[in-house]
Amino acid sequence: MLTSVVQDEELLRQLVVCYFDPTTKDNAGVRQALSYFLPVYCHSRRENMERMARVVVGIMHTLMNLGEELEEDEEMVGIAVVGNMLADWTDARKLVVQDEATVSWDEAGRKEVKAVNGDVHLSLVEDLLEKAMSHGCTSKLDHCSVTAYAIVDHVLEEEKKALLSMLSKLYITGNSNAEKLQSAHELVIEAIDLKIGTDATTRNALNKLEAALNKVIGESSAFRGGTEGETIAEPAQEGLTVVDEGQIELPGVPSDEADDMKMDVTKHEVEDMTGTNDTLLEELLDDDEDGGA
Repeated sequence: MLTSVVQDEELLRQLVVCYFDPTTKDNAGVRQALSYFLPVYCHSRRENMERMARVVVGIMHTLMNLGEELEEDEEMVGIAVVGNMLADWTDARKLVVQDEATVSWDEAGRKEVKAVNGDVHLSLVEDLLEKAMSHGCTSKLDHCSVTAYAIVDHVLEEEKKALLSMLSKLYITGNSNAEKLQSAHELVIEAIDLKIGTDATTRNALNKLEAALNKVIGESSAFRGGTEGETIAEPAQEGLTVVDEGQIELPGVPSDEADDMKMDVTKHEVEDMTGTNDTLLEELLDDDEDGGA
């Protein structure tokens, strides 16, 4: 299966860009195939999810540029929707295949389910904040016209807003690497001090992330007494995620009311679709095991 074949990060990035690219809008076959493959790929193996997390920033940058180059008659899924889907695909709570990070066995051989490890989203927090605070999200065109400078500066500012808005969708839990928690906390404090959030949405995302990190760090006695780099072990808990409810557009999934491959989905419908995807993933994995038997 492709879930174990696609190991090149550039190839993965191109597949995701192809999924959202408006030029594939009329290719229902490609859109439909990718709409099933991408979540299955990410939720089937932790290493796949980690690989996706590493290319998120590059994907957002490419799609922001594509959005600025659209013709008047072209439409593209909103960048906020893209961010929501990338956050979902990299959410460790969605992993179907259990590994040593999620299960263990006691001395009697009984299976014990661990709390979900939050390292994938912590790494994504670091990538998003570092990009938002870097020169890659600030304009430094010394030899451009005023008009060109203004256009590029606007694009970079919108990209920064999109990256920061993703922070409120990420899963923060104390069952994470202590060093990563500390690093993420220091970065968000720096971002707040630098006032990189220029509107209410991005400022709220930064403040809520700081509050979530403060909470999990403060509640983890192992963090205060553990060794550097140690993963905090604590009872299974929900963790902290700020999720905005509302419309979600799904490229490649046509609705009864529209022919442009977009769909308005309520929270309940999203849960139903997630259940369908999880069932599909389990069936595919079962088939894979039967084939190898």
